[in-house]
Amino acid sequence: MKIKRKILITISIISLLFVGCSNTNSNQNMKVESKQEQNELNKASLDDIEHDVPYANLDTGEIDIEIINERYNNVDKQKLNYDAIDIEALVEEHNNNPDNMSKIYIAEQPNSDTSYKTILEGYSYISEGNVFNFTYEEAIELAKKVLPDDIEEVDYTLNKELNTEYKYYTSSKGNFRVDLRYANDFSNKDIDEIHKDSIIAISYSKEFK
Repeated sequence: MKIKRKILITISIISLLFVGCSNTNSNQNMKVESKQEQNELNKASLDDIEHDVPYANLDTGEIDIEIINERYNNVDKQKLNYDAIDIEALVEEHNNNPDNMSKIYIAEQPNSDTSYKTILEGYSYISEGNVFNFTYEEAIELAKKVLPDDIEEVDYTLNKELNTEYKYYTSSKGNFRVDLRYANDFSNKDIDEIHKDSIIAISYSKEFK
């Protein structure tokens, strides 16, 4: 009887361990499947993300950096339209559905740039709610990934109040502006010194006449 009892206890323990392992494996599989599904959803939406800001926290303005990084890694320039936000449509949508509206990031405009409108919000690194840290070279390489291949830099201006450099480009697909916001005050620095500082925000605009 003692031997049988020991055998029964052993079988019971093995059964419990098997069930526990099965549940663990099941949970792990569910996590893997969930991650794979999310990745597929992200890839599937790559065709229509130019104005989609992937907020991780809408209240704080924090965006999901991993999604932005993935978009740059998978970007296909041929599918980018470089179109601007339809402000009137957004206002109408907000009036009709105020509870369903997300935050929209509008790039700050230099006084003389009224013809430039915000584009590529889905590829913009926004400083509100996030801490980014790009070198000047890294920021330029990111811009080249999403702007037309034949862009040529034609000018730049500095906004010392906002610690922002506006870089102007021309191309066969229009004129573009890249806004680079720096972490530190550059009021008393020359352009070479400014480019040594960290960049905390990158955004894009296009000229619409």
